[in-house]
Amino acid sequence: MKMSEMYPSRFLKAEDFAEDERKTFTIKSVDLEELGQGKKETKPVVSFRDSEKGLVLNKTNGAVVAEMYGDDTDEWTGKKITLITLEVDSFGDVVRAIRISKTKPVAAPPAPSAESPNKKHPVVKTGKWQSALKRIGTSTYYQDNGGVDTWHILGVAAKLGYTEITDANIEEVEGMIVRYAVENTEAQQA
Repeated sequence: MKMSEMYPSRFLKAEDFAEDERKTFTIKSVDLEELGQGKKETKPVVSFRDSEKGLVLNKTNGAVVAEMYGDDTDEWTGKKITLITLEVDSFGDVVRAIRISKTKPVAAPPAPSAESPNKKHPVVKTGKWQSALKRIGTSTYYQDNGGVDTWHILGVAAKLGYTEITDANIEEVEGMIVRYAVENTEAQQA
């Protein structure tokens, strides 16, 4: 029997992750708790909606979440973070530690709507779409003879299940398209 099974922790640890595993969680709350044995310290603990285990929030990870979602921890409720493990220097030893990815997790695409009049490409309902497509088009994944291949980008958005691109979802669509491109490029190179 493993010690971790005999004395389970209520907090996530690096050992809970396979090598290179990423886990995305939704923040339920951030609360101060007294932790430790003997000399107790008050530390912030993040609770998640989708995990029984919480995360003791160190200063490094706290700074990453604050950069993504603001300084007020009350505003983090309902936000998603992705946890990864990295080799870090800890008092002269190299150990695996949980870190929060600096990239905001991208929400899953919405389910396709039967209301979309264009089954092939999403309906563009935003004035920002041209500049967004130009920004996406500056990466090597979407250049077509030095220009933006708009139909390709809209086709990828359709494959991801988007039926319309609006001011409200344009950043999410951009993130999904770029992630899709990176995953497909890596798969083609493998």
